[in-house]
Amino acid sequence: MKTKLFCLAAMMTAMCVNLCAEDRNPDYTTADGYDWLYNHQIEGKQCPEEPKKESNIDLFYVYPTVCTQTTEYSQTHDGFVSIDDEGMRKDTMATSSAKGAFYMTSSTFASYTQVYAPYYRQATLEDEGLHSETDTTLCNYLYNGLAYQDVKAALDYYFTTINPAGHRRPFILAGHSQGSALLRIVMEHYFDQPDKVALLDSMVACYAIGFGIGDYGLAQIETATGVTMANDTTSTKVYISWNTEGPGGCGVSSLWPSDAVAVNPLTWTTDGVAGPEANTGAKQEKVAPEEDVRPGLYGAEISNHGTVVCREMPASKYMDPSIGLGDRCLHAYDYAAYWNNIGENGMQRAAKIAGWIPVQVTGLEDHTYIAQYRYKLQGETMFINEAARAGASHWVPKTATEVQVVILASEGYKLASGRGNAKVSVNVTEEMQEVEIDATGNTAVWASQRVPDYSYAKDWYLNHTLSPNEAKTIGGEPTEDTGVDLFYLYPTSVLVLNDSCVDGICDLEDHYLRSENGVTKSWNMTAKAFEGMVNVYAPYYRQTPSEKELQFIETAASYAAAYDSIAKFWLSHAPYQDAIDALDYYFTQFNPNGDRPFIIASHSHGTGILHLIMKHYFTQEEKKPLLKNLVACYAVGMGLSKTDMQTIEKDTKCETGLAGGVKMATDAASTGVYIMWNTEGPDTPDDMMSALWPANPTPAVNPILWTQDTTYAPANKNLGGWREFDGDIEAGLYDAQCNLAHGTVVCSSSLLDGKYTGSPYFGLKSFHALDYGLYWENIRQNANERIHTMTGKYPIEPTAVEYVNDNRASTTDNRKVIKNGQMVIIRGGKTYNALGQEL
Repeated sequence: MKTKLFCLAAMMTAMCVNLCAEDRNPDYTTADGYDWLYNHQIEGKQCPEEPKKESNIDLFYVYPTVCTQTTEYSQTHDGFVSIDDEGMRKDTMATSSAKGAFYMTSSTFASYTQVYAPYYRQATLEDEGLHSETDTTLCNYLYNGLAYQDVKAALDYYFTTINPAGHRRPFILAGHSQGSALLRIVMEHYFDQPDKVALLDSMVACYAIGFGIGDYGLAQIETATGVTMANDTTSTKVYISWNTEGPGGCGVSSLWPSDAVAVNPLTWTTDGVAGPEANTGAKQEKVAPEEDVRPGLYGAEISNHGTVVCREMPASKYMDPSIGLGDRCLHAYDYAAYWNNIGENGMQRAAKIAGWIPVQVTGLEDHTYIAQYRYKLQGETMFINEAARAGASHWVPKTATEVQVVILASEGYKLASGRGNAKVSVNVTEEMQEVEIDATGNTAVWASQRVPDYSYAKDWYLNHTLSPNEAKTIGGEPTEDTGVDLFYLYPTSVLVLNDSCVDGICDLEDHYLRSENGVTKSWNMTAKAFEGMVNVYAPYYRQTPSEKELQFIETAASYAAAYDSIAKFWLSHAPYQDAIDALDYYFTQFNPNGDRPFIIASHSHGTGILHLIMKHYFTQEEKKPLLKNLVACYAVGMGLSKTDMQTIEKDTKCETGLAGGVKMATDAASTGVYIMWNTEGPDTPDDMMSALWPANPTPAVNPILWTQDTTYAPANKNLGGWREFDGDIEAGLYDAQCNLAHGTVVCSSSLLDGKYTGSPYFGLKSFHALDYGLYWENIRQNANERIHTMTGKYPIEPTAVEYVNDNRASTTDNRKVIKNGQMVIIRGGKTYNALGQEL
């Protein structure tokens, strides 16, 4: 039957040759966007379902076969329709148009994406039949024909003009049927090119639904691009495919190969069974967007021939087997049967790289529905139209400041209260019954705090070049590029648990964190020592306040146990996640591939996070090469065990990075090194150690000699430390000697008597707040020297001060003082500048 049908179609095609209009190539560059179904950047071409303000996720969509037979508009010599085909361009919700096909399929992604959907010259259903002996023959036909030529041209324009390198937004690829066949070709023949494969680093997923792929095709794609078949709910840079059929299907179709691999659209794995209760919403009909979407209708299971079986779909929905798509085929319901789950999964995968978080309304009756989410972004309100049952989550940008939820509810339904960091309210329209709200007035809960969005300047404390947003530099003034970067993680800057905290983590908007006594004070006491030598990148990140850290210490069996508990808490919570998100953004936007020299510096809490980064982030195979231009890590104010340091050295080795791995510093000039110390006074009892360093600690680095041995460094070798907390830096005040058993540096200057941190939690004689300040100028000159080793240049003029008299108490001569940013040397009662010129 199939053969006869398409032979007849071929005869009809031959009869139409003389009626054909002259065809043209599509032009995706025109200002009016005529050859785009949807193009977010062109007025009048935006998808009506898109968010009403800029989203940071794109959808590139390729529609299925909408032209059933050749017409006078078709290029009949090979069966591809004209780019001007009236049926394809018709403004209708019918599935015989590109617009109708979109609403039947990938419009499930539209509420949170910017949609780009090109018109293309597709194969007619007739001509597909002539080339569909197997999935491979059909793909070859499309690949060598006008369909792929057009999709490729649209992708080229998208990646060069709409979403170019350097401004790469996360993108979803989605299609259905012929559109998915073309996406399979795109993965096999477009992204496997050397100049294209890197584009996939921003791909959320390729939803090539309604056209199968087998083990062989997947292996080819993975080898060329690194893209694998999805087998969980959250992975990105994955391929997703299935074809839907009823139970007892024959397993033979031109839509999928004999070795097809399918993803279950309810479990997002390549095996298993999920019942209808896992389905968060299916379209009752396959077409119009206003049709009812209801949960709990259809289950899904993977068949033994690589399809998804939907047992609950009535037989009346099966497609006519005579068209050659297989027995009991539910091709038209590939999207509709699992509508909400598909859209939710797209956001779940995109959330991490795009920066979105779930909002949930709880406490509603099961049959109560959420009609709409409204959220404010940069002061403007955006809308997400949604038909979701109670308890379902929807995703909003993590930069949202207010969320409203429109509830479809009968009188008497009560909303559960919950605390959130954004202002949350319910908006009830005049047509709805009044919704009873409990005494707290809260009606929705954030599943998590607002997480930083590092594409915005407000989530950086300092950022040398955050384009297109205004750069945030030291002092707020533009600074020249030094050629060397500093990535900085501040110490604990919030002291007490307050209303901004959730589960012991302070909110990103915490007032104290962003006040002059928060991160600003921390910066001035620590990494400001590197000022003038580096371009600074210092992200805001959520952290545990001191009060929470002390709770760990009070409940631990020992200080070493407290150290381990705090580190584990940071690793599994926001402090570590925010830090690596910032690092990822830094290495993609500001220092791609780590090609620029960079320093990492931190203190206390920030150093604890840096230790985790070295153990878990830079030891990943794809991250190791980033260390090739590491000048040094100044991981000050928190120790590290010998075992962990040995692991870091071993696991960061990389022939394209640091061949020897990251090692502890043993001299003043080497690069690619780790530098740690905690400072304490003399004679600290061994049993009064601190939660700032672990059992069996790695020996500290002496911040005057830059070695790990017990050699004493007298004060006359100290180039400058704080005399008081007033900005004056004076040379020759503080000595240093390593205590190997404690993993600390001991400073015995009498000037520090009585100036201990004063808390047994940090050691009885801790100088924790002075870890940087005591050796300020030595740190500056050491970074200067290590940068010189790597680049051959000194970013600042190197200095050294010699003393005629080491007795600091008997004379004020021959001392160096830095005040208000200027260094002066006092000799014989006269003041000289750094060049020896009398002032």
